[in-house]
Amino acid sequence: MGRQSKTKTMVLLLASAIIASDVHGQTDATTVYAWCRRGPSNNEAACLAYLNGVYDGAMTYWVRNVAIPSEAAGGRRSMHDAPACLPDSAPTHEQIGDIYVGYMASHPGRGKDLASSVLLDSLYEAFPCRK
Repeated sequence: MGRQSKTKTMVLLLASAIIASDVHGQTDATTVYAWCRRGPSNNEAACLAYLNGVYDGAMTYWVRNVAIPSEAAGGRRSMHDAPACLPDSAPTHEQIGDIYVGYMASHPGRGKDLASSVLLDSLYEAFPCRK
């Protein structure tokens, strides 16, 4: 098994463990914020696994359910038409974590909201569309 394959396997196992540990409800923004902040209570692996899983899922949803069907129907939709207008080079895993932490620091009232929703809002704010 190559290094990249081992890394993917570890991320999948960690994500599975996170999901299994939160069976009774959705993960709130404060929980993920605690994982992501620098300091003794952080859990960087859980932070990056969760946030990047949500990010990858949102991008996959966009491509499969919006961009491709629209293009097949004669429209021209691209990733730049998504609610968050991402730069040509996608943000790194660490940048996604930093964006989330910065957003939570400036929006402390979002702590009880779903972490996935807060992440998407943080990306919309970090990469606004110029229309």
